[in-house]
Amino acid sequence: MPVDDKLSPTTSGFALAAGSQRWVNTALSCAKDVYAPFRDFLKSLTDHDWTTQGLIDLALFVGWG
Repeated sequence: MPVDDKLSPTTSGFALAAGSQRWVNTALSCAKDVYAPFRDFLKSLTDHDWTTQGLIDLALFVGWG
C-alpha cells in the first residue's frame, strides 16, 4: 500500500500557523514583562492579560491556518 507523504494545504497551513504562533506568543509574553503599560492594556480588554493573550493567539492561529 503506497503512502502519500504530502500534507494537504489545510494541514500544512495549520502546521505553519502553529510554528509561527509560538514566536508571536513568546514576543507577547516578553513585551508584557518588559512594558507594564502594554500588560495593563491587555488586562483592560478581558480583565486578565493572559486571557487576552490566549484570545490573540487563538485568533491568529485560526486566521493563519
